[in-house]
This record gives sequence, structure tokens and C-alpha cells, in this order.
Amino acid sequence: MKNNFDFLRFFAALIVIESHAFPIVAGPIKDYFTEFIYSIAGNTLSPGRIAVIIFFFISGYLITKSN
Repeated sequence: MKNNFDFLRFFAALIVIESHAFPIVAGPIKDYFTEFIYSIAGNTLSPGRIAVIIFFFISGYLITKSN
């Protein structure tokens, strides 16, 4: 049975890379939350928080479905 959990995990990993790379590239800026994903989410969810939610959701689902 094929599923998209690997793709979702890869997508979450890309979000983590993006959320860590932005402050590294931009430098120590006070208002570093002007990044792309944060502004799309209405300035409420940071990319790291989105990735953590995805990882926890996938982990919870897979643990629930395990034997």
C-alpha cells in the first residue's frame, strides 16, 4: 500500500531547513519573522511550528495504526 507519509515528512524537513536557513542567511535581525511562510500564515505560525505539527501528526497516526 502506497501512502504519502514519506513526502509529508520530506516536506516538513524542507520547512525546517527553510526556517533555520533564513536567520543564517539574513543574519541577526530583530524582526526575522518577515520570512515567506510566516507571512503567508498570517503572522501566527512560524515554519518551525508548522513542521513540528506535521511531524507530531504523522507520528501519532503511525503509532495509532501500528500493531
